[in-house]
Amino acid sequence: MGKNDRDSLAGEILRYSRQALLKQWPYLGPLLFRLQLRPLEEVWIMGSNGEYLFYNADDVIALYKEDSSQIPKIMIHVLGHCMLQHVERRNGREHELYDTASDLAVFQLIERLPGGKSYVGTSQVRNEVKEVLPDREHISAETLYTSGMKDETLKRNYESVSHYVRRDDHTFWGKKMESPGNGPETGSAFSWKMAMAQTVEEYQKYLNGQGRYQGYGRGDWTELLELNKEEEHISYDELLRRFTAPVETMRLDMDSMDLAWYVTGLNLYGDLPIVEYNEYRDMNLVETFIIAIDTSGSCCGSTLNNFLVQTKKVVEDMELGGRKFLLRMIQCDYGIQEETEIRTVEEFNQYISQFRMMGGGGTSFVPVFRRVDQLVAEEEGYEKLKGFMYFSDGFGDFPNQATPYETVFVIPEEELEYGPAIPDWVTVACLKEQSLEIGAA
Repeated sequence: MGKNDRDSLAGEILRYSRQALLKQWPYLGPLLFRLQLRPLEEVWIMGSNGEYLFYNADDVIALYKEDSSQIPKIMIHVLGHCMLQHVERRNGREHELYDTASDLAVFQLIERLPGGKSYVGTSQVRNEVKEVLPDREHISAETLYTSGMKDETLKRNYESVSHYVRRDDHTFWGKKMESPGNGPETGSAFSWKMAMAQTVEEYQKYLNGQGRYQGYGRGDWTELLELNKEEEHISYDELLRRFTAPVETMRLDMDSMDLAWYVTGLNLYGDLPIVEYNEYRDMNLVETFIIAIDTSGSCCGSTLNNFLVQTKKVVEDMELGGRKFLLRMIQCDYGIQEETEIRTVEEFNQYISQFRMMGGGGTSFVPVFRRVDQLVAEEEGYEKLKGFMYFSDGFGDFPNQATPYETVFVIPEEELEYGPAIPDWVTVACLKEQSLEIGAA
């Protein structure tokens, strides 16, 4: 059988399985046909980027022959990730932990669908998975992720059941693919929200017996979708913790060697010592960050104070841990107004105590991006930029192309409601309100 025939056969299997899912859950119709089927050899069984359902034809055919019931189980799992918008939310988070957290969230979502228990595993599997979950009705992927970042034991517990809940390939999350046609981008965040609204409406008809769907079901299923809105974006505090997490860098000391291995070699081979150079921790490693502040007037007052306080806390933690850092603060409206280089907590405290916003004009992000590019290319210490963060409401002009370094826009929680047009290559972090003052310890 040639490749085209295999792709066609696998596509038919998926379409048949999709119809089986529609028969099981009629109200999921607006979602089941949201993803376009697309064969792709690089994918493991199935995966999605929110626009396409990618499938490996050979994997699908082989799995269908082995156990045909597995295909719809994987399809509803992939759909669950799209429903809960995991595809777009992993940016800025540790991938491995977020992958597991999102799989656990989908596990809970599917289990609570009427008749969904058989789609997530045997009773033994369900019980083992539930043992590692907090004692609550449902926990979002973002909440699970945050808990795992704070508690190493909890993180290991998640990992211990990851093989039960992992069903699909997450490689293409957050990635755009060239469309083979000129059709609409069905996987956009907006279209998924529209589809979700339709699904909730159809589900209510199903429960109330007012539409063409009669049956039973738990009325709290839609609450999962509402709960999922709680933490749509990674918080600035969480993102800072990830950026500033200590990374142990080891180097070889070419002037010293492990004498134990040296003697072992002589004993074993006579005149042939084993030379094993000692390793040491590089304590001179300097971590470099750039933070830009939009001074056009959109982010000021208590919001700016909150941003500086949260930044200060992490800077203090880095210095307490004996780590060296290089932080450049840039103020910019439609042009760069001021730059300050900071290397100690004392210098940062002095910076925020004397802070005066400079600007007040229009907004353009391009000058800052040009300046960051210049620093990375020309200035010593910036060639290994660890993170670039821009504090703004997100309304302004962006460069046409993605940056070679990770770019994060930190946007106040209330501004996110207005939906600024942020490019896909930018990670969005939410600045949540905290009752702290700049002078607080």
